[in-house]
Amino acid sequence: MNFSHNVRYQPLDAINLVFNGLNDAKQLLATVLTALDGAGWQQDVQDHEYLIEGDSSLRAERAWRTLGPVWKRYHVRFWHGKGEILASAHRERVKLWPPGHDVLSFNDGKRKMEDVFTLLGWNVHSDGRDLRPTVTRIDKPDLDGLASVITHP
Repeated sequence: MNFSHNVRYQPLDAINLVFNGLNDAKQLLATVLTALDGAGWQQDVQDHEYLIEGDSSLRAERAWRTLGPVWKRYHVRFWHGKGEILASAHRERVKLWPPGHDVLSFNDGKRKMEDVFTLLGWNVHSDGRDLRPTVTRIDKPDLDGLASVITHP
């Protein structure tokens, strides 16, 4: 794969959420981001594009949100595919040097997103999609290869 200078490859940000319920993925992504903005989440200040491992056609396209202080916050990154939105949610601690972040928990991030969208009236099916056949790296203690499915009402 040929990556441009503004692309940071992040294979450890595993997919643990799937959003669906609208036919147009870009409209669904806009709806998800608007819902999070209304719930107090903020756009992250990073300026990199992120790719899904093994598929350079799925880009985060500056679609991510955070909640909480940088020393212990929730972070979610979105990719839009064919009619669905894929997301990686986790709780993290941002490091100043070297720059980056330490993922504290994937499950905490997934559960936080489930709670937010349950309160907003979306249909949430916890761990409703098994991604284990396609997950190539499960090297975090709470990363089980299962994605929760969140459907627009």
